[in-house]
Amino acid sequence: MWIRLRRPLKEVYNCFKPLKDGFIGHKWLCTSPCVAECVPALPTASRLTVEQAVKLWTDHFQQRGVSEPHLSSQYIIAHLLGAKTLEGIGQDRLAEFLTQEQTEQTWELCSRRLNRMPVQYVIEEWDFRDLTLKMRPPVFIPRPETEELVGLVLTDLQMKQGTGLSEETSFRCLEVGCGSGAISLSLLKSLPQLRAIALDKNKDAVDLTRENSHSLGFQDRLEVHHMDVMRDADIIVSMCSPVSVLVSNPPYLFSEDMISLEPEILRFEDHAALDGGKDGMQVMRHILTLAPKLLSNHGYLTAHHIHMVKLKSVLELQTVLEVFMQATVFDFKEIFTVGQYYFRCTVLWRTLRSFLSSHSVVSIVKQVSLLQSLLFNGLRSFTSLCFHFFLSRSRVYLEVDPRHPQLIQKWVEESVEELHYLHTHRDITDRPRFCILQKKECNTDQDQDQH
Repeated sequence: MWIRLRRPLKEVYNCFKPLKDGFIGHKWLCTSPCVAECVPALPTASRLTVEQAVKLWTDHFQQRGVSEPHLSSQYIIAHLLGAKTLEGIGQDRLAEFLTQEQTEQTWELCSRRLNRMPVQYVIEEWDFRDLTLKMRPPVFIPRPETEELVGLVLTDLQMKQGTGLSEETSFRCLEVGCGSGAISLSLLKSLPQLRAIALDKNKDAVDLTRENSHSLGFQDRLEVHHMDVMRDADIIVSMCSPVSVLVSNPPYLFSEDMISLEPEILRFEDHAALDGGKDGMQVMRHILTLAPKLLSNHGYLTAHHIHMVKLKSVLELQTVLEVFMQATVFDFKEIFTVGQYYFRCTVLWRTLRSFLSSHSVVSIVKQVSLLQSLLFNGLRSFTSLCFHFFLSRSRVYLEVDPRHPQLIQKWVEESVEELHYLHTHRDITDRPRFCILQKKECNTDQDQDQH
């Protein structure tokens, strides 16, 4: 199972890594024996301390083949005592006796876990990044990898906010397949200017996302709709577009792998949130086909962008250059196109062309003052313009099976000409896990700008 989520993310993966051969994607393969649904007798003659109750149920879970027996008993009993972990209640309380009511509640919840109900469903809540979300079956339980997906999106959006582009564009995010609302709600908490739309075809997921949204106070910034991306494409485009970001953790298991999942998943989680069809890409294809219609056209060069680009100091230039050079992927052909158009619109273009054609490298180096002038009046503005250009492009972020990135890239190149596959990002265990795509330049818009 994945109940180590209440520990730091690196610790979660360190626990998983030795066993990663037991995974399909990030879902566990079923390796445990069948579990006899046998509950130990409720103690009546004597009382148990917290520590004794944890040990009793750890042993019983272990005997019955329940995965992660010690963590299971710890989290359930800590929850009943009003804490998230036993460490949170302190050593002194471990020796305290449970009341009769607490003992009965422990038996009730641990009996559910004995029937292989995931801990997240047993205690009806779970932590995702810095949020505590309500959980209930059959809504998909967010996994550790999805926290990384949110981190990728946040990095880009925070950089975009820093350029001031959020004031000029529609700063909205669309999540397809929201489940408990974990992705959208995490983004909303970290980005106060962001507004989000969340979709799911499962009514239980829609209801749970709304409930989590209200409990966290984000109901005014999050729209939640009961829609199926495979059936309601036209309605989704009309209601949701344009958005700056499309993010999804879609169903991506290969159908043949479904039978190998652990009982916790097979018995309790929504299979439609897991099964991605024969090659795991059934839902992804629909998402990527719709993406160009949903993503905004902001980020394509306009006269307004040219006049908007102003840097106030050498330090600001240095910061922009550093971020610009550290970015993972750039389309250098597009950079040249942007730069060429920009310089053609200024006297600087003619000056630069003339200067470079009439001076040797030695003379250029000697003429430091002129070179500085070109740097601070030209390269500075050009770099900033390119920086704005790429950060403002609308993107798609997908969490996928490690087998998918190359398949997705090939399919997009063949089938969705409006999208450009930017790159594949690896998770903390170095598996190719996240696909980032970007909407291509709109030629119609560019032609209008040049006229």
